[in-house]
Amino acid sequence: MKICLVTIHASTNYGGVLQSYATQKSLENFGEVKILDYRNKFINKHMQLIRFGINPRDILRIAKDLFRLYPRYRVINKFQKFINNRMNLHIFDRSQLSCLEDEFDVFITGSDQVWNPKVLGENGEFDSIYLLNFVESKRKISYASSIGSYVVSDEDELMVALQSFDKLSLRESDSVIDVSKILDRDVSHVLDPTLLLSKNQWIDMLNLLNYKVNKNEYIFLYAIERDALFIETVNFFSKKLGIDIVIVDQDPFINLSVTQHYRSASPEFFLSLLLNAELVITNSFHGAAFSVNFERSFFATLPPSSPNRVTSFLTSVGLGTRLISNKNQLNGILDKDVCDFNNSREHLSALRKSSFEYLNSSLA
Repeated sequence: MKICLVTIHASTNYGGVLQSYATQKSLENFGEVKILDYRNKFINKHMQLIRFGINPRDILRIAKDLFRLYPRYRVINKFQKFINNRMNLHIFDRSQLSCLEDEFDVFITGSDQVWNPKVLGENGEFDSIYLLNFVESKRKISYASSIGSYVVSDEDELMVALQSFDKLSLRESDSVIDVSKILDRDVSHVLDPTLLLSKNQWIDMLNLLNYKVNKNEYIFLYAIERDALFIETVNFFSKKLGIDIVIVDQDPFINLSVTQHYRSASPEFFLSLLLNAELVITNSFHGAAFSVNFERSFFATLPPSSPNRVTSFLTSVGLGTRLISNKNQLNGILDKDVCDFNNSREHLSALRKSSFEYLNSSLA
């Protein structure tokens, strides 16, 4: 079976690149997998050394990119190397999209916010490629697609497009309920693909033990946006634990006191840092997902956007208590408040099994 995966695979976002790789590896259990080398213009700006544009936000980005030119050059190269070396890319001519049906047996989209218009364009528009609108005669399947915080309605572009899908699955439980109700059909709730691979699989596939990290105990920080709640949580644990603080963040201005600031970490080094951390503090969905999968003690602060993604996940694995939604919760954290993963391990195993069952039924 020849499988075409359509996802957001090319960016300098750690979660985005790692989920693409994980989806490819998981689907290889069912056939030959190629990732369509489609690059959404808005998202692909992340792979540009200087992100040009005419909007006020673009002016700020240009100034920031110029200030961090060399670290940005290094991180883009590291991400591109990961993409080139580890992903099976299918290069295509945009003018010949319809010809792809002659080359593949099934088309799968998802495993990221492919259906969240807020991340796909400057004006919040959908991208028809991720809706598989170019596929007419072959099977169309979604796996762990995310709409983020987008509110679906009966007749919007997304709902119209999804009516032609043979199988549907989403990453967030609340989205499953909403989409299932509108379409009046079964929609499965499945794991993010990074969780389909075990901790040992990740270690072996990416040789994570070969990377040298800090010898001292440290708190590992990873944030999509360093908002006030995240900063206050970091400062609280820094004072409480008194150990090193390591952050992976491409922004030169982090407004935090840290021991080590990695501005151009590769995806592999990013995971090795998380793997060896004493504590992880994050507001990223994938930061929380890898913490659970690698069984590293962690706290997730409520992210400023699309909070349902991390909330849904932590609830599904019985770790909702690790979510900090306001600063008052910090006062109730005990000195030895470490994660007990016994219960979450069972939840994760059951969800992994049901997710593979969905793929089995979809690709049979």
